[in-house]
Amino acid sequence: MKNLTFLLITIVVCLSNRTNAQWTIKNINEDSYHSGIIKFKDNSLGIWMKSNCSVIDGYDTGSSVLKTTDNGETWETKPLNINFNFYDFQFIGDSSIFAICHFGLYTDNSRSILLKSDNLGENWDSIAIFPKQTIRTLHFFDNDTGIVPGYNCFYRTTDGGSSWDTISVSQGGFETITNLCSPTTEIVYATGVKSTSQHSYSYILMKTENKGTTWNIISSFSNELTSIYFIDENTGFVGTELDSIYKTTDGGLTWVGTQVTNEEFNIVRSIQFVSDTLGFATGSLAEVTGGVKYSNFFISKTVDGGTTWDSYDTLGIPITCIHFINDSTGFVAGYYELIMKTNGIIDQLPDDYPWHLTENNGIDEKKISNSETIVYPNPTDGIFFVQNKNSTNEIKSINIINITGQTIVNSKPVYYNKPISFDLSYFKAGMYLISIRYSNKTETLKILKR
Repeated sequence: MKNLTFLLITIVVCLSNRTNAQWTIKNINEDSYHSGIIKFKDNSLGIWMKSNCSVIDGYDTGSSVLKTTDNGETWETKPLNINFNFYDFQFIGDSSIFAICHFGLYTDNSRSILLKSDNLGENWDSIAIFPKQTIRTLHFFDNDTGIVPGYNCFYRTTDGGSSWDTISVSQGGFETITNLCSPTTEIVYATGVKSTSQHSYSYILMKTENKGTTWNIISSFSNELTSIYFIDENTGFVGTELDSIYKTTDGGLTWVGTQVTNEEFNIVRSIQFVSDTLGFATGSLAEVTGGVKYSNFFISKTVDGGTTWDSYDTLGIPITCIHFINDSTGFVAGYYELIMKTNGIIDQLPDDYPWHLTENNGIDEKKISNSETIVYPNPTDGIFFVQNKNSTNEIKSINIINITGQTIVNSKPVYYNKPISFDLSYFKAGMYLISIRYSNKTETLKILKR
């Protein structure tokens, strides 16, 4: 009897751990397509800011801030009577937050605005206005000294934003700075775009060692740098628009790249490390593939300091930002104001995941929930994807069968949770069967070729 009781307890514990070892949805707004930036000040207090507002007649609409004080379990909306598009924000000291935002996109009234809250996001004041500038990031060393990158220069303040000095850059300057990262109290790294000739650009990494007083370009890349994270002065990472994360161990002088997923067009949008060895990254598809519009994202994890990455690459709402408080509590933010929380496991989407919000072109949500495999888009004009959403039941083969029972496309190599593409472009319109053989059963789904 004791052995049976122990066995039952063990099963319950294992099932409980399995249930908890996944992402859970903490916020979503189906009436909004906006994405956001998420950061935590400590283990309890976090802020989410909308990072891509809609544009109506040239004006950004729908600003909002979400705040949590219970480790991300619940989020409260902090209304703003302003229509700003937030690009970045930073916690400073015990109660301050600086934020950079933009107003009047594509209009003559376009300007970037520096905001500050002295009560952790409850109220905001405008500190500085930068006319005709699109400033996408900021860094403050304390409440007085900070930098923001403008067009072909940096602006630097030592009085909390009341006045600004213009800092030029050697080696011909740059056009846009997209990311800043400060691993020490003096050093800041910056990623940007530099024009080399008409319609030709290089993507640069810059560095200051004196709190932004002087800057130097230290390396360049052939692909756009979409994210940056430095653990210390020497060890850092940059993500690119082509699914690669590059690592440096000499302060940015030399780099070694690693492809993160099997989809070479994924944009690495966010990187974060919680120790020298444990890091996370996320991003989403860079472009429409083969004329098929669909939604995809990935979440990646490294346990060896960024030498190798394990990735969960799946259909779903695009993810734009990742933030881990520690090795066992993390968050991602995506479109539809989505915020998801995990205990450290990067795969296993929740059972209540809103599949109906993905760009699935008519996929039946009920069928998605009941089937272990997703087929999208359905109907299709030719190219479509098959993906297993159950990581515990391996797909052995996939065959495409016409209405006469003839196999017209044989199976491809199958990977856990990896989208597999098929092409019916050269076959006539009509209904086709997708025969999927798992390790323990066979399932048949339908797809309509238009």
